[in-house]
Amino acid sequence: MDTNSQREAMEYDVVIVGAGPAGLSTSIKLKQLNENLNVCIVEKASEVGAHILSGNVLETRALDELLPDWKNMDGCPLKTKVTKEK
Repeated sequence: MDTNSQREAMEYDVVIVGAGPAGLSTSIKLKQLNENLNVCIVEKASEVGAHILSGNVLETRALDELLPDWKNMDGCPLKTKVTKEK
């Protein structure tokens, strides 16, 4: 084993493991409180949020409080409103 090998390193103020609802909302809130924080999210899926939105029915109250203008944001994956329940 080569003990002299070099690795790339990046420094962060906060590292959040998992881009589920708790990880995403935590990272958003931290950046809202201090935009100079260097925040990293580590996610096992191919993209952030890939596991949490597929086929979900989502109560948006918390999202409305965290990001009041989320419905008008580019790339917002929530498009279809629930109009009835069975």
